Amino acid sequence: MLRNKKGLTLVGLVVVFIVILAIGFGIYKIFFATKSLKIKDLEDMYIVTTRSPAESAWDIIACSPFSDIGEQDYFGLVRDNSNEYRDGNPAKRLARVRLAISQDWSGLEEEKVAIQAGDRVELTYDGGRRLLVYLPRITQEDLTLLFDAVYELTLYVAPDGSTYYDEKLTRLAQSAP
Repeated sequence: MLRNKKGLTLVGLVVVFIVILAIGFGIYKIFFATKSLKIKDLEDMYIVTTRSPAESAWDIIACSPFSDIGEQDYFGLVRDNSNEYRDGNPAKRLARVRLAISQDWSGLEEEKVAIQAGDRVELTYDGGRRLLVYLPRITQEDLTLLFDAVYELTLYVAPDGSTYYDEKLTRLAQSAP
């Protein structure tokens, strides 16, 4: 076995190096990894700049991500152009926020989704706290057909209002300034 002058084996050095890396990664995740916005009750949602000329071409739905057993908390939705907010139910405990840009086939006849990069949605939650959430550019082509002619794009929200394409918040969609 390879040893240096002090009697340490090469394998021992590799093990120490791996332990240091693991500790460093754990500290990084605790202090520097992006965390999800967690709320209990959405009180209002307002589109700062509406884009659709039609009264209700698409919705922005706020809910929690699906659990392991397929359940989710539905917080509410707002319609682009009318900016009409429809309240959902509060969560039983703090839940991460997922936004779904949603349009059914009837909305396609009126107007295609055309959200510009940096467009904002203001969330009011948990006793009046407010957060501007920043959306990426979203067009009709970005939406995926889910079921019953419903098209959707999912975004996940960070506490600073940035949005991400994935639940672990590693693929940035639009950063907050």
